[in-house]
Amino acid sequence: MDKHDIYETYVEKFHEAAAGGDTDLLDSAVKVLPNLNVKNDKGWTALMFAARNGHANVVKLLLDRGCDCEVINSTGQTALGIAQFWNQHKVVELLEAPPSSSSSSGPVLQTEPGVTNFLCGSPLDRRAEKRKDKKWLDEALKGSSVEIISFHNLSPVVKKLPDLTTKGLDAEYRLMTSKYADLSVVFHNQTPAVIFLGVDPSGEVPWFAVDVSHVPEEKIKDIHPYAEIMGYRSIFSFKKAEAAICGQARTLLAWHDRYQFCPTCGAKTTIEEGGYKRKCTDANCRSLKGTHNTCYPRVDPTVIMAVVSPDGKQLLLGRGSKFPPLFFSCLAGFVEPGESIEEACRREVFEEAGVCVGHVQYHSCQPWPMPASLMIGCIAHATSTDITIDHDELEEARWFSRQEVIQILTSQHPQRLSCPPEFAIAHQIIRSWVNMTSNL
Repeated sequence: MDKHDIYETYVEKFHEAAAGGDTDLLDSAVKVLPNLNVKNDKGWTALMFAARNGHANVVKLLLDRGCDCEVINSTGQTALGIAQFWNQHKVVELLEAPPSSSSSSGPVLQTEPGVTNFLCGSPLDRRAEKRKDKKWLDEALKGSSVEIISFHNLSPVVKKLPDLTTKGLDAEYRLMTSKYADLSVVFHNQTPAVIFLGVDPSGEVPWFAVDVSHVPEEKIKDIHPYAEIMGYRSIFSFKKAEAAICGQARTLLAWHDRYQFCPTCGAKTTIEEGGYKRKCTDANCRSLKGTHNTCYPRVDPTVIMAVVSPDGKQLLLGRGSKFPPLFFSCLAGFVEPGESIEEACRREVFEEAGVCVGHVQYHSCQPWPMPASLMIGCIAHATSTDITIDHDELEEARWFSRQEVIQILTSQHPQRLSCPPEFAIAHQIIRSWVNMTSNL
């Protein structure tokens, strides 16, 4: 039996356990499967099977383990919609309640309640009041309880977990953490960029990030025998809490990499306040007088919109020239100076597609560490439907029916059209519209 067959067997057992309410079998399957939202050929997840059969204890277990209750199947149903249809009232109460914290193996603990978007919900308390305390920071960095994550040219250093390969499954990668003593090759005669990220929920474990770009790649394994440098997009394979911590660290390290000289006078700058400020070394620079945004990390607000037709039955999606073939997504663009979120949505949609937008609803946001965007997700309600494309911005834009959008989300579109994956806020906004229109 090859490893694909082994994986499919685990998935089948996982779904059977959820459908049958077998918590013992479910618990053993949860320890093996890296993705608890894995679907069968109909798009059903374990949470959906448990919801259909009214197994409230299984639903709670899966929610506590981080299952996504907003996943849709091939017919556009969520676990909540399934439970409502089959009158599983206790399950409905669980799924309608605010999300509870989900546990995570390893040193990362729990994600913050109520957070849905990937890269959000870091479990760390940032403890900003400690950033100016150099003595505390130094002692925390070198203490025995510290957890330090490393980046090489802005790519995270990860560790391969060998236990899954012994079961015939693909290896899972996790964010590697180290102690100060393990990083002698990093700190020897060097002063790399070090970022204080915060402390864990217990308040006892400080977290830091360090730039190890000066260390030759072949020496990275001196830090840990399973250490590897993965591309920056490996962040999307991490568990949710780890990804949020990694995103915070990468954004700050990217800023330090790009702003080593003062934007005001050109003099060299130094790192201050645990990595949250850069200070000009020229004592006469006006950036040292008063508050200047050149001294602090850059964040670029970006609006991203699901544009709904005037009758509410269609969604406007577009594709840029750099997108993969057959790939469609929400329209998006940077917020300009002196512009509100709503104004930015209206301007971007009209500029790119020639469609007029009236009411704009906020949906959610997502930090995007490539390098420092804050994606502000919105539902934009169009007041017109005629499309006029700006070909400098888009290659194509069109209106899609709900059924077509479901086919795209579930990889069943007859033309093989696709959209952003689940970790992207664009996917979440599109899916939210599908759920909103389930009764149309």
